[in-house]
Amino acid sequence: MTALLERPIADATEPTDFPSLLRFYRTRAGLSSRSLSLHAAGPTSNYVARLELGTRTPSRQYVERLIAMIPMSPLEADRLLVAAGYAPKRLMAIGWGREFDQLTNWKWREWCGKE
Repeated sequence: MTALLERPIADATEPTDFPSLLRFYRTRAGLSSRSLSLHAAGPTSNYVARLELGTRTPSRQYVERLIAMIPMSPLEADRLLVAAGYAPKRLMAIGWGREFDQLTNWKWREWCGKE
């Protein structure tokens, strides 16, 4: 049990915020932001670049499209979802995803002063 607790949750070289994490996974896969935007059917050809700058907030569906396009493990996919403010797929599988999304959206609005 202690071995599980001592194991790091994320690789120390991996960023934890959504813009940096997306850039990390995209560049590791050798993809350009423009090509990823076009293949993930973003609203504009530079949408991924805007996500990486933190000037746009993606929908859950768009994050899931990015996950499908970028080679990553299920754990990495969950990290990207959580960094974007959405429930990890594991919580969705047991039916707790909606509650998680509502809680994180409420905290986000509170943090931004919109509540």
